[in-house]
Amino acid sequence: MIVSRIRRSSGGTRHSFGEPDAELRHRYAACARVNAAFIAATRPGARVSDVFAAGVAAYAAAGFSDEWKLHHQGGALGYACRDYIADLGCPEVVQENQLFSWNPSLAGTKFEDSILVTSAGQEVLTEMSNWPSFEVVAGGRTFRCADILVR
Repeated sequence: MIVSRIRRSSGGTRHSFGEPDAELRHRYAACARVNAAFIAATRPGARVSDVFAAGVAAYAAAGFSDEWKLHHQGGALGYACRDYIADLGCPEVVQENQLFSWNPSLAGTKFEDSILVTSAGQEVLTEMSNWPSFEVVAGGRTFRCADILVR
């Protein structure tokens, strides 16, 4: 089986030629929960280090405690790829109307949604209505996550 996933935020697709195996589905669902945890915690006034800690805790809750160390997890968007890369010591504070892109990954899977943080909540800018999806609950909100398109 060949599985290909390219970040949605770059206009790519996530697809599989044939049904993904159970382990890949498990990892993908866990990565979606981590992604939702990052997004739910990204609120105006939140310390970015606390948002990052919420993501790290979601990795642990999913059973993948150390995988966050294998790839940077994202941060604030700007003119460069990221204005800054977030980490547990990040001193910045999330601002209203600021853009973020979190990119959690578990070997073989990755999410990278771009969001606009507002006082009303987080608007996921990379959500695609014509793509298979599933729901994940984090921080009291339900997020629609892109699923793997099986061809």
